[in-house]
Amino acid sequence: MPRSRDVARASKRREETIETWDEWAECCIDFMEGSSASHVTRWTLRKSAMELVYSSSPGVHRSLFWNFCVESQPVDGLPPMHELLELAADAPQTLKEQDLRSIRNDVCRTTRLSEEQREMLEQMLLAHAVFHQRLHDGKHVAKADGFDERPPIIYVQALHLIAALPLRAGLPVVDALAVFEFAVHRLCPGYFEDSNFSGFKCSVGVLHGLLMDIMPEVITSFSSAGHPLLLFAFDPLLCLFTQRANGGVLRLWDVLLAEGESVIVFALLITLVERCLEELKLLDPMLRGDFLEPEKFDERRSGIMIVEHFEELLRSLDDGSVKEVLRRTRELMQWRGASTVSRRGRGGVTRGLLHERVAELYLQATRKTGSVPAPNPVEEREEEATVSDRLMELPYNIVSEVGEVGSTISSAFSSYIFRPLGLEG
Repeated sequence: MPRSRDVARASKRREETIETWDEWAECCIDFMEGSSASHVTRWTLRKSAMELVYSSSPGVHRSLFWNFCVESQPVDGLPPMHELLELAADAPQTLKEQDLRSIRNDVCRTTRLSEEQREMLEQMLLAHAVFHQRLHDGKHVAKADGFDERPPIIYVQALHLIAALPLRAGLPVVDALAVFEFAVHRLCPGYFEDSNFSGFKCSVGVLHGLLMDIMPEVITSFSSAGHPLLLFAFDPLLCLFTQRANGGVLRLWDVLLAEGESVIVFALLITLVERCLEELKLLDPMLRGDFLEPEKFDERRSGIMIVEHFEELLRSLDDGSVKEVLRRTRELMQWRGASTVSRRGRGGVTRGLLHERVAELYLQATRKTGSVPAPNPVEEREEEATVSDRLMELPYNIVSEVGEVGSTISSAFSSYIFRPLGLEG
């Protein structure tokens, strides 16, 4: 009988949501060590972490949490991290002098690291570069004599900003390397693979489409101010918010690693732009008039103010402002309109309409750039309902006025984003 009660309690615990980070950490350690005392599954740990991460910081458990995120969503094609790190010793014989010089220069200019962490950073970047150089060399050998592939990018300066972040978070070098590689491959799909930056340009195209869906004034303002969207996207997309964000960047990364796909980067960026506009309207009554009355909209002036205030917003992120940003981000990630049909992706996490729209925009952008679409938004999707099926459950006026699926999603986003801010025209 006691044995039956123990089994029943264990079964009940597996179904429960872990409510605190301390409890989550205890269960995670038992699980990762294969302890017989562990009564939770990886799915339960992931589900519980997704509930916790949007509302509170993992605090002292951040290293454990980040390691769990990386191990739960492995990147294909990478060797074990300790083997990858050892490749750094081969850098002088493998890498070109230009790449070696770029890495050393970037390590020297990276701030907020101790001397020991700088050495770790250099080791991480050298290991990454050697691996990708050898990967390219292997492809070169495997090709026919007519090999004409453009020279690959072995090292790009933005990489040192991404690599430094897990070191600042206090991770040891092997774990920091794992987080770095995860971020580059899963959150920056194809950005660092060719000299044309076609993957990054593709994502900028996706961002353009999303902003046109929900905040078209931003695109118009940037154009009038002569500020390319590609330049605006450099820090959020290519550097994952590490170039300007200070204290709050770790909380952004908690969510980036938890979600583990490029859609979350767009969701965070959209939410931050939305907050930027909201703050600007409070600071400048004329700008509030600009956005509410299109005929008075000073596009050039607004574009300059948006760029400047967005940079200041990132620099001033703190626990309070990040909490509100993450709350809004989660709403956007989970929003499914009026649909009652649930679509689940990796780890059983519910996917919202943002995933569908990003997938569509990636396909459109790749037709223009010729780059390979990012796999994250569209892989491992259940087919219990098509996009069209689910969109037909949206309010009648949205579906009846717009026939194309992509445009319907655009209208749905406009309805969602602007209603809380009072900006819907």
